Amino acid sequence: MKLAEQLENYAITQEMADEARECKAEFKRLDAHIVELEVATWAAWNELNAIRARDGVPWTHQRMKSDIDETYFSQVVDALDAAF
Repeated sequence: MKLAEQLENYAITQEMADEARECKAEFKRLDAHIVELEVATWAAWNELNAIRARDGVPWTHQRMKSDIDETYFSQVVDALDAAF
């Protein structure tokens, strides 16, 4: 194999290694975001589930039960639970 071919193969191999390192770093960033989303999803489910258990639906700022349908609210809470 000629030196030029060897250098070309090395450059391709080096480029692939660089791309692999970039992909690995991106996966680490994505993993961190996934963990953040899981924590946020669990926190949201926990709060909404407590509201559902206590009152059925959220209360307004005027201290009145919200006019949101209890079935719909329960479905949203269940969807968060399923996502988590």
